[in-house]
Amino acid sequence: MIKIGDIVKLKDCSLKGEVCSINDNNYVVNINNKNVTTTLDNLEKISEKNKSKKENEVTVNVLSKDEKIEFVPEIMVRHQTVEEALFNVDVFVKEALYNEVKTIKIIHGKHRWSFKEICS
Repeated sequence: MIKIGDIVKLKDCSLKGEVCSINDNNYVVNINNKNVTTTLDNLEKISEKNKSKKENEVTVNVLSKDEKIEFVPEIMVRHQTVEEALFNVDVFVKEALYNEVKTIKIIHGKHRWSFKEICS
């Protein structure tokens, strides 16, 4: 039985969200701050909202534009795998854009692989 507040997955696209309202056979699911209306047969219950988080779940705190955090415009990706470095640089660049930084510095390796080679 799926109820308001349950965390569900849409079967047809594997997106996860929270049930925020139920009207007849239509369920409104909030996915990334967007409301999606679907039917019960397209939902799969994952967990209840009040259950404790799993070990591998990640929590993201979103700050408003007024809440600036100290941003260091430099990142070092030496000794990281290509996948780790690309992910970390992607997050770093997004944070730089959010903080309206005009110049950033990316320190990368030059022996096993070079970030320049990957991005070119």
